[in-house]
Amino acid sequence: MLLKYSKADSRWHSEVTTGDETWVYFYDMRTKQQSSKWIFEDEVPDTIPKRFMTVGKRMFAIFFTTRGLLEFVMLPAKHTVTAAWYTEYCLPKVFQTVETLRPKPGISGMKFHHDNAPAHTTRRTKEFLDNQA
Repeated sequence: MLLKYSKADSRWHSEVTTGDETWVYFYDMRTKQQSSKWIFEDEVPDTIPKRFMTVGKRMFAIFFTTRGLLEFVMLPAKHTVTAAWYTEYCLPKVFQTVETLRPKPGISGMKFHHDNAPAHTTRRTKEFLDNQA
């Protein structure tokens, strides 16, 4: 696909918006004083901070185009993606951002790419996307 659309005259790929979800983990890093240790004169001090127990994690839905990051949406704490959240909160926010950046009004002509996660393939999500076109 990259070879097919690598020509300078191809504008189709610029209409593709890709989205996916990921967990972002937060770590509690040691302070400088907590990390200090005695070393001999000929030893090289450690410079790489070590990660410790996870303090928490949050789910993010991230969307990007060929131009870079388009939008990221953070889910509430201890929540995962559902069709209701995806269609009522996440996608409207993404489409609002798309409309402000595109010269064409609305989202017509936009190619939307996401995986086959249950929240993306439900009838509710499909109907929502059909109504946006």
